[in-house]
Amino acid sequence: MKVLRQTTSLLALISMMGAPAFAQRTENSSVNTATAAVPTVEDGQDAAAVGDIVVTAQRREERLKDVPVSVSVTRGESLVKANITSLTDLANQLPGVKISPAPGSNGLHIRGVGSGFNAGFEQSVGTFVDGIYRGRSRAISASLFDLERVEVLRGPQTTFFGNNVIAGALNIVTRKATDRFEGNGTALYSPSDDTYTLEAGINAPITDRLSVRIAGRAYGRNGWAHNVNTDEDVPHERDLIGRISAVWKPVDGLRTDLRVDRGHLRDRGSPVQEGLNCPANPIYGAPAGPCRRYLNSGRAVDGTLNFRVGSMETQTRYDFVEAALTNTIDVGSGTLTSISGYFHHNVQVLSDAAPFPVGGVIPGTTSSLPVNAFEKASQYSQELRFQTDRSKPISFTIGGYYARENLDASSYSGQYVSTLGTSAAPIYNANTPVAARFTFAQKTDNASVFGSITAAIVDGLKLDAGVRYSSIRKHASRTYLYGTAFPFPSPDTFVVGPAAVQTPLYARQGTDGFDYATPKRTDNKLLPSIDLRYEFNPDISAYASYAKGFKAGGYAASSRGYEFSPENADAYEIGLKGSLFDRKLFTTIALFRTDYKDLQEASSVIVGASVVAVIANAAEARSQGVELATSLRASKNLTFRWEVSYVDSKYLNYPTAPCTVLASTQTRNCVQDMSGKRRAFAPKWSGVVGATLTLPFGNDAELKIDPSVFFTSQFFESASADPLLVQPGYAKIDLRVGYGPSDQRWEVAVIGKNLTDKATASYRLGIPLSPGSVAANPEPPRTIAVQMNVRF
Repeated sequence: MKVLRQTTSLLALISMMGAPAFAQRTENSSVNTATAAVPTVEDGQDAAAVGDIVVTAQRREERLKDVPVSVSVTRGESLVKANITSLTDLANQLPGVKISPAPGSNGLHIRGVGSGFNAGFEQSVGTFVDGIYRGRSRAISASLFDLERVEVLRGPQTTFFGNNVIAGALNIVTRKATDRFEGNGTALYSPSDDTYTLEAGINAPITDRLSVRIAGRAYGRNGWAHNVNTDEDVPHERDLIGRISAVWKPVDGLRTDLRVDRGHLRDRGSPVQEGLNCPANPIYGAPAGPCRRYLNSGRAVDGTLNFRVGSMETQTRYDFVEAALTNTIDVGSGTLTSISGYFHHNVQVLSDAAPFPVGGVIPGTTSSLPVNAFEKASQYSQELRFQTDRSKPISFTIGGYYARENLDASSYSGQYVSTLGTSAAPIYNANTPVAARFTFAQKTDNASVFGSITAAIVDGLKLDAGVRYSSIRKHASRTYLYGTAFPFPSPDTFVVGPAAVQTPLYARQGTDGFDYATPKRTDNKLLPSIDLRYEFNPDISAYASYAKGFKAGGYAASSRGYEFSPENADAYEIGLKGSLFDRKLFTTIALFRTDYKDLQEASSVIVGASVVAVIANAAEARSQGVELATSLRASKNLTFRWEVSYVDSKYLNYPTAPCTVLASTQTRNCVQDMSGKRRAFAPKWSGVVGATLTLPFGNDAELKIDPSVFFTSQFFESASADPLLVQPGYAKIDLRVGYGPSDQRWEVAVIGKNLTDKATASYRLGIPLSPGSVAANPEPPRTIAVQMNVRF
């Protein structure tokens, strides 16, 4: 019945695509295997054909082997077959890429570089859907759905994608309407965690020049971790997303693409696990705070990462709408392209920053540190671009871009972990449910002009030179006020305290209520790039490139009024792409080095009874290494693939970094010298190895077996090189077995993920007043699912 209800809701969602997006207020063809993002061969192709995959890594269609960028490409059909429904799932299959959902914001890292966890940051890894920029980290919640492909571009991509893309880009291309009547559908069910997915799309030509595509997905899950506090399995998810797209060709030489997406995601129950290491190592002192109350509660102490949760009931509500209008006109020997975009999302995340199965010290509270966060963001953008014919000896691109974003964020945090009210006596007392309200508003205007030229110097040698000039204006404001809220913090329960309580509470908690010292700022930058490509023969080419990266300064969404300066990058890369051994093997190798100045960094430190986001600029950092990706057709029925990344990402000069948890317990507001230490989410080694075995089975049927192994060395999960906040190295094994006719009209498959049931966490954070104890966001355990795919 629940599947029927979700299907009905999905159809209703699609029918309402033109309706207002938010009736309720809450506070910018590659793989045939199911599990790998490594480019590999299609059935019946030789390995060299992988190099002929068409990508838009430089905002124009080019063959993968001709693009002077390190790129991983995953076909949309492969995402469906592997049951990869989010960017987080995809990143778990990509070496050198980390996407980490967290309560305050999400983290995106490529080659060990990312913006950290703060809503005030634009992301160093930019996300683009059909050329529309998604600047907010929360936007990764918008599902991967009905896609042609996903391109992961490593390193600064500023010339073609903009100033913020200083570490890399996630370039998502949706499936377009065609002039054929066709459709596809997928149904999946996993008894492991009661997950189901229903996805369908239909393409209909209306006239000879107008085609429409309608697609939708219903997704649900009843949980893979057990909450011992609420006695239910979590996370409990009910997500709906729909899309209408159209292609209109009114006359020859003119094409209009229109797409509208709408999503409605409702998730309840976070899998964030209660304090690991409770009791903590004696070097952190005697058990204290929530950990001590947990130990004294008489309940069985569970301090290991094992999919048992003890938090209060939490929830995430995410609604978004996105529209893209692309007009392409043939003009003489070139093409004029206009891309108009709109993106709006509305987010609420109710989380538990001290997820023990005990309440706070304030009578009647169910959590020590509940946080209720809201974010509303809207962006309008317009790009105009003219490109000449690339087949000419000299070709060029010129264009302009403008975007305006309005961001409003707020959070309400219950400070129930201690008797904080005693610091504001006699107005407050030990039993006062002290809470804090933070608000953040920012308007951003981003304008740029850009251009590139490609010249054939001699036979086989091409030069690309590009430049972008960007001007970014920001205007921000903030408030941070203490008050009361009971039994948990929300806009309805929060009452601002009088002025007399603010100063003593600021002093105790290490926070402040001041607005930004310079609430308006403008950053301008000229960003050149250049690359040389040499084609040794039609199957092998090499490149060398340089690019200047830049990200504007701005304002932290934090309990302190931090402002941060722009960051700059100088990126160098050389690479080789080609087919060998009679076109049976396709391989790419890239050596890279990127030097960062004033790298924008966010760290979460414990001050008093709260978690404080410390925002600063690290003077110098460097990311360097090598990436190798290979596809090999060993025989007609067997292919292998592997992709390996070695990354050395560290600070070169950062003498005033926040301390580790241990040092913070000994010295308030201490700093450490992080120079020479590794950055967060930067494993030295990571990779994926897989194969596809296709066996004839019965009359014109085949059995496909797709095993893969993803591995990574250990990495820090905090920008403080804290040994307490480390994810140890691991390997995870996935397997997909599918059966169906060779023309792939239908297929039945069994999908197994994390078959060895390895326990890992995407994020770790110290717990206030319980030194040495850790909250962790675990990743799913072993799951087994059955899937049915059809197309007509």
